[in-house]
Amino acid sequence: MICCIFQKNIPALTENEKEYLLRRMFSCELHTNDLSLTEIIELREKKHRGEAFTDSELRDLIVQYGLAWTGESS
Repeated sequence: MICCIFQKNIPALTENEKEYLLRRMFSCELHTNDLSLTEIIELREKKHRGEAFTDSELRDLIVQYGLAWTGESS
């Protein structure tokens, strides 16, 4: 399911798809390559407070999730 969601434009996601993404995005360690550690912590806290995420925040999390799963290469 996650691959199908990654192929969609963020504004086209349903609320269920957004909720699914947020559950998955925080299931692994997020890298800080593109986001500062402060931003990641703030987004995690925002999720715990149950606040809505903007399209931009969801996009940032998707990128970080992809980076976390692909890892670093030399």
